[in-house]
Amino acid sequence: MGSNQSSVPAMALKRNKVIIVGGGPSGLVALKELREKGFDATVLEKAPGVGGAFRVAYDHMFLTISTKLMGYSDFAWEGRPRYAPRAEYVEYLERYVSFFQLEDGLSFNTDVTGAVLKGSGKWEVEAEKDGKKMVMTADRLIICTGS
Repeated sequence: MGSNQSSVPAMALKRNKVIIVGGGPSGLVALKELREKGFDATVLEKAPGVGGAFRVAYDHMFLTISTKLMGYSDFAWEGRPRYAPRAEYVEYLERYVSFFQLEDGLSFNTDVTGAVLKGSGKWEVEAEKDGKKMVMTADRLIICTGS
């Protein structure tokens, strides 16, 4: 093809529902990139906010990779590169969500309990949120649960 542009019509992508399990760094960038390409994407995150395992890790944890490498290429980390504390990294991820206006694509406190690929080629994703069980259907499923 030679081009980065998709040959799939935008309307076809809008009907292409994607569920992303995990609201850490990988899940967030997947959400952003898919939405920019026109997909109807949603993140299901077990924690009460972005960050995945980083949100619930040890309070005194520091990144073991510098902020230069942990930052997104399209959203630079402010300040000089260093090994940031966990809470600061979570704040960086929250700013990323806000900057790219991803809030409406995030479902927090949502525990995915199962996923089955049906004969129709669609995914049936089971989850629980606020004590209520639910089943969602998607054309694609991306697992970004990290650890």
